[in-house]
Order: sequence, then structure tokens, then C-alpha cells
Amino acid sequence: MASESSASGSDNVRWMRRPKGNKRCYDGLEYLLDLDSIFVRQVPDLPETIGEDIANCYFVLNKDGERIYYAYEISDVGLRKLWGYRRPFNIVVFDRTATEILNLYRPLSCDQCCYPCCLQKMVVTTSTGILLGKVKQPWGPLWPRLKIEDYRGNIVYNLEGPPCTCSWCFCTGCYNIDADFFISTTRVRKTIIGRLTKYWTKFYRETVSTDVDNFGMRFPKDINVELKAVLLGACFLLDYMYFEASTKDRCKRRPICCCCL
Repeated sequence: MASESSASGSDNVRWMRRPKGNKRCYDGLEYLLDLDSIFVRQVPDLPETIGEDIANCYFVLNKDGERIYYAYEISDVGLRKLWGYRRPFNIVVFDRTATEILNLYRPLSCDQCCYPCCLQKMVVTTSTGILLGKVKQPWGPLWPRLKIEDYRGNIVYNLEGPPCTCSWCFCTGCYNIDADFFISTTRVRKTIIGRLTKYWTKFYRETVSTDVDNFGMRFPKDINVELKAVLLGACFLLDYMYFEASTKDRCKRRPICCCCL
């Protein structure tokens, strides 16, 4: 096993130790078994501070600030320049030993379509290609919504956010307020079981200097660990859908796109 310093490049970085005992999940997902919250922190890069659109990297942390996973985007540089935050990509998730745990795939789709023809999707698989679930955008122009599916295609959770995801939209009164996306069951009388939050901390740093994004997610500890992995995929998809665009573009978003006119 690689040492913490060699895996992180720093002696001050703490990584979560691999849980011991009987594994009840796919290899590498045991880190998530006993967790009821995770945090995603984007790794800042110099080119982002000067407006260069590069592939993203993230750390996934537990509530104690220990790193669970390292994730990075694999995408074509030409497509990044052409499509920006709409680009297709894979995100590969590794543990502290540089072992691949998850693969998240997002195809190229329109981000604000008024017809249900090219909506957003994220496919979550293990490193060996076993399907864990999917995150899908249902049709609807009014507010951000996602559906969480298990590997059988059953919708198990809904994810619903605020009408405005911009950090400084004065007209809606959401100036510098965290954006909450609530996780709920799909029953007729739905129950909110968790929350995914985009933190608008250090306001000027996130809206003027860089596009570094930070998220937190809370969910019941006893839900299926594969669904925890799918919810992690939903976090990445939300980042690209609503928070990877520049601040100017965020505030110009409309529930209709030019390809549908």
C-alpha cells in the first residue's frame, strides 16, 4: 500500500483509512459504507485563475477532512474549448493507493432544452464497467431537478434545487447564499432524506478570481452504498450543469436554448 505522503504529495495530508471487516460492496466502495456525509472540493489550478478552461480535479472528503478519493476529468481539449461546461467527459475516481474505484460518464447534451430530446445524464459504473446507477435530468424548465436511478433503472430518489443557482442574483434575493438541492424519496408523499449543498464561501474568490467549487452532501448512513456512489456522480453533474459556467453566464441562463428555437 502506498504511503499517505506518496499518494498525496504532502506529509500534512490525511487520508481516510480503508475500513476493515467483511466487505458488502464492490471493491473501494467500503469507504462509503458507514458515512452519512461527504464533501467534494475542487482542486484549484493556475490556468483557471486566468480564464483558461482545463480539465477539473477534485478531492472527496469525509466530515473529518480526511481524503477518501481523488477524482479527475478526462476530456478532449478541443471539446473543452468548443463546448465549455457542456462538454462530454469521463471522471475517474481513485483511492489513496491510486486504484481506480469509479468511472463517471457524461455524454454531450444541451443544458437548457425546452423539449425532452437532449437532456443531461451521468452514468456511474465501477472500474470494471459494472453499472451502479444513473443520474438523469427530467424534462421541465422551471427549476433544477435530477432523478437518481439504481442499476435496474428504477427511480429511487429525486434531487430538486432552487429556481436560481447564481450566487449573487439580487433580483431573487439570493445574494451570496448557499444553494441547496434536496434529496427526496419518490413516494406520493415524498420525504426529504438528505441534501446536497453548493457552498458559496469566499464570495469574491469563487466569482471573480477562480471557478473553484465546493459541495457537501448529507444522506442516511444506511442507504445502499452503490446509491451513495451514484449521488456522488450527481454532485459532479450538478457542478458542470450549474456552476462551471462563468458568473456572467450563470446569471444569463434561461429555461430555453437556441437549438430549440
